Amino acid sequence: PNPQSPIPNPQSPIPIISHQTFNNIVKSKLIIIFFLEKMYTRWLPFLKNKNIILGSGSPRRRELLTELGINFKVVKSEFPENLKKEGVDPKKYVEETCLGKFNYFLSHQKVENCDILITADSIVEFKNKILEKPKSKEECKAWFKEYSGNKVIAYTYMVIGVIDKDRKCISKRNFLTTTYVNFDTLSEECIDDYINTDEPYDKAGGFGIQANAKSLITGIEGDFYNVVGFPVNAFTKNLTSLLEEVYGKK
Repeated sequence: PNPQSPIPNPQSPIPIISHQTFNNIVKSKLIIIFFLEKMYTRWLPFLKNKNIILGSGSPRRRELLTELGINFKVVKSEFPENLKKEGVDPKKYVEETCLGKFNYFLSHQKVENCDILITADSIVEFKNKILEKPKSKEECKAWFKEYSGNKVIAYTYMVIGVIDKDRKCISKRNFLTTTYVNFDTLSEECIDDYINTDEPYDKAGGFGIQANAKSLITGIEGDFYNVVGFPVNAFTKNLTSLLEEVYGKK
């Protein structure tokens, strides 16, 4: 934040800020804690006594969930992500993949003492094509040539479920978050520089907006953290709603 700007008092009413001010501080941890404090932090003492599993190996999701102050265990999903992509609505594809991960945990994976299960899946859509992680430099380069000067769509679908002792889901929240990402006009040399790093190959669509790819992006429409793969705002709202439904209001 601008050093001339006053620091918000957590005890004061939430101030109205301009769109530009929001953009200037959107990546700071303050914005997560300050704006969402009344939504989920009252549940943190309760959640400390719950066994929470993040069914994802993504380091970005692990980092963001940790920053929210939630204790959890990471168990990577073993769901075979081999659903048909050709001719499939990208939103339907990411939904079915995420639900597949969630249901696979309950029916196949040996996960003991799970009170709350979280699964997620992220994809990028470009010209109605579903793009996950690039399999080669050649594929990644072809994608970025098409991204140049264009807009791509990032989707993350998440499921949060409360699980009983019989490994059955008592109740859950499913939600899709959408963000539009605008790419600058990219020269071939610029594309080559990027794809010759290790960055693209473990990320949906081949780019990490939180890393070097941010220098290739002119702007976004929607949740920044959704492009990272963990839509913080939607997650905390749905988590709070679920906990209130199952355990009562705090």
